[in-house]
Amino acid sequence: MKIAVIGCGSSGKAASALADKYFYTNRVFDDKEQPGATSDPAELAAFSPDTVVLSPGIPESSKLFISAKKLSGTEIISELEFAFRHCGKTLLAITGTNGKTTTTELTTHILRKLGHDALSCGNIGIPLSEALVKYPETSIFVVEVSSFQLDACVSFAPSAAALLNISSDHIDRYGSLEKYSESKFSIFRNMKQDAVKILNHNLLSTYPFENRKKILTFSVSESSADFAMRGNSIFFRNEEIVNLETSSLRGPHNAENLMASCALATAILGTRTLFSPKLADAIGSFNTGAHRQEIIAEKNNITYVNDSKATNPHAVIAAIDRFGKGRNICIILGGLDKNMDFSLLLEKKDNIKFATVTGRCSDEILKALSGIVETERFALFEDAVKAVCAKAVPGDVVMLSPACASMDMFKNYAERGDAFSRIIKSII
Repeated sequence: MKIAVIGCGSSGKAASALADKYFYTNRVFDDKEQPGATSDPAELAAFSPDTVVLSPGIPESSKLFISAKKLSGTEIISELEFAFRHCGKTLLAITGTNGKTTTTELTTHILRKLGHDALSCGNIGIPLSEALVKYPETSIFVVEVSSFQLDACVSFAPSAAALLNISSDHIDRYGSLEKYSESKFSIFRNMKQDAVKILNHNLLSTYPFENRKKILTFSVSESSADFAMRGNSIFFRNEEIVNLETSSLRGPHNAENLMASCALATAILGTRTLFSPKLADAIGSFNTGAHRQEIIAEKNNITYVNDSKATNPHAVIAAIDRFGKGRNICIILGGLDKNMDFSLLLEKKDNIKFATVTGRCSDEILKALSGIVETERFALFEDAVKAVCAKAVPGDVVMLSPACASMDMFKNYAERGDAFSRIIKSII
């Protein structure tokens, strides 16, 4: 079999390594000149692959992608699909606009604490293809899945899957929220009838498939959901699982992330595990990772929060819900836009005391907030951070929660969050 991999990033290299493992003839292509990759579409055509494996995020405008679609008899699939076909292990999949990484890490943490060999991979950092090559003895793969990965899946069918939420994101790629939603829901498309499907209750009415068996719902606002919240406790069908006061998980969004993780755990361990003291201990010992509502400093009664991973308005709203109760928010917004609806931020206009705006989509954010929220534009990220710090008084929260991707000014959200942390520590 001849495999052509388009994209020379981590996913592309991982797919090539997996192809090597199975002794497939393979070549890596990339639209940009890269060591070890070919950029010429004519060479892709001459290679005449049986299968083309796409890295996530390869745009339809890619010259190589356009060339691949013209090849007769060639199948085009995603790296996730390619890896799935060579997996043969228990695979739990998680998608959604927000909360994927936390839910993936939390699910893995719970399974490990309960004695199971689980590994986080996928969109979280280690592609599934790489995980299969490096950790072949792992029995459970917990996979964070993006819509970009799902778009070129054909037979991807996880053992259990969770769709956390859907809100405005990546509209630049999909053209509409409806098309983006279709991509997210496709995670359930090929699953077996008895496979556990986990769904935010508010998406149940739009579930597009006839097979509704084994659907578990969760919600912090709908009491009829299988996993529901009363006060500070999470319940499964009227039986209490855990009180969130005993954990580091705060805010409605994290409550729903935990519900989804618990539901995924039931697919492996059964529902009685939900009421085990070991599960409560596992939840209590979990800590969210860096750059996600991370409190990096507290001084003079001002709290400094690195929420660099908030790359859409819905994620910003979740952060303000957590930190804005009775406190004013001084926030840094901006970065690379994905044609999102920034007017959604006005839902929290009474919480936002001051916003600095920076990055490529400054105009769009200013247009949405102008005249309603006090805003100021800055060309330099450091100046934007210093300005919100100067505005904050005791009792306020200084927050990097940009509502945008980072790649106009930084390599990724982690680099942006690290820059924010360094600036804050140099000021206070």
